[in-house]
Amino acid sequence: MITFDLNEHSAAQSHSAHAQAEKLQNLHRVLYRQMRSYGLNLHPHWQQPVSFESLANPLERNVVALHYFRGRGEAQTVEYMMGRHMSDELTVERHPAIEIRLTPTHFAVELVISPSAWWDQQNLVGKLSVERHRTAFYRLLRTMDCAMTLGFWQGTARSDVSLSLCDIHNPRILGEWMSTFAEGQDWVRFGVWYDLNNPRLSESKLVEEVFQRVSALYKVYEFIAWSSDNDYRSVYQKLATRLG
Repeated sequence: MITFDLNEHSAAQSHSAHAQAEKLQNLHRVLYRQMRSYGLNLHPHWQQPVSFESLANPLERNVVALHYFRGRGEAQTVEYMMGRHMSDELTVERHPAIEIRLTPTHFAVELVISPSAWWDQQNLVGKLSVERHRTAFYRLLRTMDCAMTLGFWQGTARSDVSLSLCDIHNPRILGEWMSTFAEGQDWVRFGVWYDLNNPRLSESKLVEEVFQRVSALYKVYEFIAWSSDNDYRSVYQKLATRLG
């Protein structure tokens, strides 16, 4: 059974942060089994699943997090296409990832695509330039919980400049919001934030709650992430050339 008392977290004491890391490690063991059972093609970092950094703000140190992203072989392929050598060390920030994050003030589950993951950001822009995919993206977001928010900011805290998915009443609103996104400069964020005393984070509910959030975000991840079957880079390049 997982014991996960979020209120124990104290960033000022390293032993407390490491205690929380151990609890996230325990959460990972149970959660990852479920993810594999349900066919979610997401993987933890091969060296250490638990991190003390956030993709949302690499400079923030009051963080303990889990990251799930594409497999190592596919990550190497993508980074090679980005111009890196196969021998270079792989880094999570160059890939879309679902981050499960604990800070002294909140717990969050979100899909984060940093500017360093520009290959996938450009894939998203190219895909959304096609009308039927814009429609499919809108319909996908409309199936998700109103607690989910969308934004393009940097930082581990929730921003006021964000959009609840319930506010996306029609495709025009989504289109106008997405038009403010600058690939290679902004962070793409989809996720949900919890106060640390939220009853959904109780020991009996935590794993199921996180799994449901990860499952929902995985659908957005699949829509965005580049793969040989989801390749809109040539569309993006034509778009970029046309716009000068």
